[in-house]
Amino acid sequence: MIKFIQNIGEYFSSNYFDEDFTSKVLSKTGYAAEDIKEFNKKYLH
Repeated sequence: MIKFIQNIGEYFSSNYFDEDFTSKVLSKTGYAAEDIKEFNKKYLH
């Protein structure tokens, strides 16, 4: 269920991480922002 992005050292242009980055990532995962918050509560303190 949980998939992590493998860091392979690729270069990302400066505009890759724009103000819409979070919403773009969430739209690709299929999870809602609230789901991510619940995950963070369990594993990140």
